[in-house]
Amino acid sequence: MNPSSVLLREKLSGLLEQWQVGGLPSRYEIESTALELLEWKQTAGISGLWNQPPSMITATLDDALGKGIEIIQMFAEIAGINVTPLGIMQSPETIVTECNKRLPHLLGLTVLRSDAYEDLEYIGHNIPPNTLLIVGGGPFLQSDPELAVRAKVHLVANDVAAFIRFILDFKPP
Repeated sequence: MNPSSVLLREKLSGLLEQWQVGGLPSRYEIESTALELLEWKQTAGISGLWNQPPSMITATLDDALGKGIEIIQMFAEIAGINVTPLGIMQSPETIVTECNKRLPHLLGLTVLRSDAYEDLEYIGHNIPPNTLLIVGGGPFLQSDPELAVRAKVHLVANDVAAFIRFILDFKPP
């Protein structure tokens, strides 16, 4: 592990500790922190946590605002992940096609409504087997706890802290 990636890892770990003690801040504070980290990373000349940056596709199925996925994209960029945003309100077919074309390490989705569950299952069963599916978007598992298993979801990211914990442990193949 190179020294600059150790510094970045320490920064992200410290942020998680801060949030664990004080609670997750407001969206505005999270965005401000992300922008500060991006600027620090650029000034320090740090590329990311990995020598070979992993890739990630992001999209929303049923979220027309995409605020959560924007935060995830920012912290993925801070970590050094090459992010390809497909945008909001994408069809499952588009998401699957892009994943099979680009073969990302990660697919990050926002799913807010239960009427998108079948689409999530379709995606989980049709993306490349080495693409890990990360899903956020609130309480979707409360109404159907087995959905994550059926849809082959690797991580349910209830908030940005869960995503950061995941990427700190992530080892691309």
